[in-house]
Amino acid sequence: MIRLRALSLCICLLWSSNALAFGVNMTSSGAIITHKQPGVTLYVNPTGGPTDALDAITTAMQTWNSVATTSFRYIYAGTTTATSCGNNDGVNNMCFNLDNSNTGSLAVNSVWYDPATGEILDDDINFNTKYLYSTDLTPSSYDLQNIATHELGHCQSLKDLYDTTDSEKTMYGYAAKGETKKRTLEQDDMDGITALYPAASCAYNISPTSQVMPAQGSSATITVASGCGWIANPGVSWLTITSGATGSDNGTVTYSASPNTASTSRTGTIKISGATLIVTQEANTGAINPLITGNGTDGPLTMKSSDTLNIDVSLDPGSKAGSMAEWWVYALTPFGIYYYLYPNQWLPAQYSYNVRPAYTGNLFSLQPTRLLSASGLPTGNYYIYFGVDTINKGILDLSFLIYKVLTVSVTY
Repeated sequence: MIRLRALSLCICLLWSSNALAFGVNMTSSGAIITHKQPGVTLYVNPTGGPTDALDAITTAMQTWNSVATTSFRYIYAGTTTATSCGNNDGVNNMCFNLDNSNTGSLAVNSVWYDPATGEILDDDINFNTKYLYSTDLTPSSYDLQNIATHELGHCQSLKDLYDTTDSEKTMYGYAAKGETKKRTLEQDDMDGITALYPAASCAYNISPTSQVMPAQGSSATITVASGCGWIANPGVSWLTITSGATGSDNGTVTYSASPNTASTSRTGTIKISGATLIVTQEANTGAINPLITGNGTDGPLTMKSSDTLNIDVSLDPGSKAGSMAEWWVYALTPFGIYYYLYPNQWLPAQYSYNVRPAYTGNLFSLQPTRLLSASGLPTGNYYIYFGVDTINKGILDLSFLIYKVLTVSVTY
């Protein structure tokens, strides 16, 4: 397990999540957490470990070093007497210490990194002696080489996988006594380290290499051709990977661009390991401007339950006048989700995906129009949305909806 200051591998009941070929750790800003140089020098303190602990650990290192498609290499620097396997001292240590604070954690990989760049500064692994380790395949203990191979995967910045379809992989996040299957890497494990630290022989070809997106936002697909593992990583916040974030060999990456509300175009990139897609999004030269008000204000509005709430909407279509679009009006209320259907009907929706467009038709200059006049509203917070979507998918998607939201708080 890896602890980007606090994540851990636990021995607990299995649960299922979305299956990934492999996962990588990133900073909060989206930078991939990696070593600046494709390698790590490690010291080992075998005190407290089982017999032949050094052999088991160095063999686990060699397992990763044997992947031909990666430039990453572990360097065993010798033994150490240091017991600080969890301190940011700039030295990468592996130790055996009792750790009662991490209940259910067989071992913890502690990483310190630059939050701006993702560069790893220190990486320690501590094997928790609360649990019994062995190197002789004793069925009542945990195989050290098995767990060490997994932890060394974290040292490269690979994440735990928890879907049961990943149970044979080295980076599967659960282990059992007597288990040895993590000693050998599956193809997805090798693809993961290759994507993070590709060998010079790995080629990455993508199509297209540049893309122009409309101002209102859209989605597109990149075709990837490679004989190695790859990672798709956007360089700006307005680009989002929706599928294919990781993969190997030939595949596709789907991404979306959020609406550009500025009067100037913008450019961003998506890096797919050794290749880069340049995305240019058009300027919003005639911004669509929806407006929703409650009692004459665009909010936030605070009112009493006995007060009357009057909701009005208007729209300036800008240069998009005449364009076909979906008009949306929906509300999140203390008593459920509601949406508006033209000309005068509010309907309940069990889930957000049940919401339907208020109207589908050409954009035009809509003068203030009253959609609701109501009093006696229950106390709580109300969020009423009004917007248009020129993509016309028939599905409510805030990524492409140009909208305004009115916040109303009914106090008593």
